[in-house]
Amino acid sequence: ITRAELRRLIERCTVITYDKKTHQRVDRPDEDRLYKQLSAYILDWEGLTPETLARILPVDVSGLEGDIPCTENNKITLLKEAYEFDDFIRESITSLDSFEEQKLEEELKNSEALSQQD
Repeated sequence: ITRAELRRLIERCTVITYDKKTHQRVDRPDEDRLYKQLSAYILDWEGLTPETLARILPVDVSGLEGDIPCTENNKITLLKEAYEFDDFIRESITSLDSFEEQKLEEELKNSEALSQQD
């Protein structure tokens, strides 16, 4: 996802309210809607153990065994409650886009260099 797409996503999840004291319009993010939209970019995960979960989220993991499954509910809960996870996802989806753009630019330069050699 590009940064522009992320901004549009955030804009689509913005709710307009009015401040009762100042009678002015206030834009605020609808966090539930935003987290649901962001969760769609998490395709899967591996290795999220109860021990790892306990380090990033204040939750009782006693009785949990094995990896935590990547479900819609778990994705949204982690996005809402684990600040580091939310930041990680936002950084990952924008940096992956940058990486893909750099890769395409590099491939284009290489193909131009090859065509100049011929």
